[in-house]
Amino acid sequence: MFVNEIRMNVLNNNPYRLLGVYANSLTKERLANHNRMKAFLKVGKPVSFPLDLPQYLQPINRTDALVADADAKLALPKDQMFYALFWFIKTTPLDDIAFNHLIAGERNKAEDIWQKKETLSSLQNRIVCALMPNDYARAVSCAEALYGNMQYVGQLVSTVIGTGGNVDVTDLPFTFLDALCEEIDVQKILPHIENSIWKEHISGKAINPLIDTIQNAIAIAKKSRGNGDNVLLAKARLSAGKCLMKSTKECLLQLRNYLSTSDLQYQMIADKLAQEILQCGIDYFNNTNDDDAPQQAMFLQNYALSIAVGTLVKQRCKENVDTLTEIAPQYVVKNELSRLTKHIQELRESKDNSWLPLEVSRSLPDIRKIITDCIPDLLAIKGKMGANADLYIKVASAVVSAAV
Repeated sequence: MFVNEIRMNVLNNNPYRLLGVYANSLTKERLANHNRMKAFLKVGKPVSFPLDLPQYLQPINRTDALVADADAKLALPKDQMFYALFWFIKTTPLDDIAFNHLIAGERNKAEDIWQKKETLSSLQNRIVCALMPNDYARAVSCAEALYGNMQYVGQLVSTVIGTGGNVDVTDLPFTFLDALCEEIDVQKILPHIENSIWKEHISGKAINPLIDTIQNAIAIAKKSRGNGDNVLLAKARLSAGKCLMKSTKECLLQLRNYLSTSDLQYQMIADKLAQEILQCGIDYFNNTNDDDAPQQAMFLQNYALSIAVGTLVKQRCKENVDTLTEIAPQYVVKNELSRLTKHIQELRESKDNSWLPLEVSRSLPDIRKIITDCIPDLLAIKGKMGANADLYIKVASAVVSAAV
């Protein structure tokens, strides 16, 4: 039931657990267990101890190498202290009763006993019990109570390594937090932290990797800039913009969970990201002939506008969005409009030259040919935009007016 719940390596493979002892067990107890394991392993027999707790943790397959490694990990006082942060200690008569229940598979009863009276051992053992079923809220709550009391922290150090070890008690809370974050997603821990100093410490560990990820993604997108063939450049910049948007969206959302939009650190990275996505859209639009270029570019520009925070960056994004919105309706027929504009100009020149001698001025057949050349483009605009579209009506009227 419990075996697959716990994922923390520092619990499953804690050297105190592998040696079958409490974190504050006497050296002679650890040595006795070690000798017993060597004897059993020598004849190929499995060996187990009450603190294996297979009901809650992954099974242990002890080998000579595993036992030797566990001993080596506890050679130095600082290492003994580190692993003790994630294992049980026994110091009071209540602990004896609670461990009888825990070893019997009655974890809830054991925790009920430890909750009756707050002591160093009750808090420490409740932390480990809470981490076994991944109850981070209870684990953090007990940890804040333990490490918030320097008397408890001093007792923990003296209980585990005595007075001879050179361990800085002020660093222990952060050692605990760092180890916790090594194995558990920070987002699962941060919501449960009340201590402001702890929250700031954890936030820093969560924020920096997110900012680095966004910075690296921006750098990759910038590499697509260049002066090559327009068509290839347009495709490269559009692809870079979409990739940048997709690869950083989740990171930016997570960053917003840790920092407010008024935070300078958030503003700087969000604006930097918005500017590069915006520039990708601009570079694409300026180098492509795609009929749907405004829509493609608008996809990037709108997103850039939505994440921008700074006034100047938001204004630049909005200007680009407004420009695309204005030209989008006629962009789809830009080639037809360009040709029709030339034809209308030719017709107007015919009118302007009507005072010239007949052999010099535009003749009627020439005018008829210009009008005939206009028809395919007018039909194309009508087909793309509809007969009732304002732009089609205006252009068609302009051709007729110039011809008349």
